[in-house]
Amino acid sequence: MTLMVHPAAFYESESLLQHSQKSYSRTDPNDKYMRYLEEKPALLVLTDDQGTILHSIVGKTSWKGNVFPPLGEEFDLGQLYARQKTGAASAAVIYQLDHQNKRPMTPYVPLLVFDTQRAYSEEVRNAGTVAKAYLVVDKYEHYSSEDITLWPDELWQGQAPLDINSLPEGVSYLMVSTGASHSDNAVFLSDLHLDPNTHIIRLVNDQMALCFPNLIGDWSDAKAQMMAIIADFPYVGHSYDEVVAKETPPVV
Repeated sequence: MTLMVHPAAFYESESLLQHSQKSYSRTDPNDKYMRYLEEKPALLVLTDDQGTILHSIVGKTSWKGNVFPPLGEEFDLGQLYARQKTGAASAAVIYQLDHQNKRPMTPYVPLLVFDTQRAYSEEVRNAGTVAKAYLVVDKYEHYSSEDITLWPDELWQGQAPLDINSLPEGVSYLMVSTGASHSDNAVFLSDLHLDPNTHIIRLVNDQMALCFPNLIGDWSDAKAQMMAIIADFPYVGHSYDEVVAKETPPVV
């Protein structure tokens, strides 16, 4: 049996817009411990293969629960039809689920967004080729989401290689993909070769959205079990004909 915590729990429990966080006082100094990633100061740091910091931007993280990122066909449960009410099987009482939204029947996964707010253009620190990108998050809120100079110098200035394994207490990181423009990476740049004399990097927009399909664990096993449950439901199927067939008594 597979037990799965719905990924929306991350958004529901951490978002300042939801009831869990509204139950805490915003003025309580301990409030920051009630949130792990919501409204946290963060840095986006780009480095070369050797860890030399080429570019860094300050901002904050937050969960977005009103967006449905595509998860791919491997997560799709397919079209589902269900009986709406009792009575003889007909098109009037058997309808396609989620027909109006025309969305694939996949698990709901919230987005983690890095919001660079007003200052999302920072100077290039060193010359080199971008190979790695890190989202560094201050979960204890010691630093700033607007002023990069209030962060430890070694995390953004670029005077020494970034030691990602020696971050300050309460600071965590997520390594994200980076590549050329129009790619499918989390961070994409018009030019991966940076030079402080000729380049000022500007993100395509002031937000970077990250989707974590691994929040649902081993979906291949969970999907197989869900499909088996659907097959056992008498009034649910993957087509109108399948629902009718389930309700038609076998000929003796």
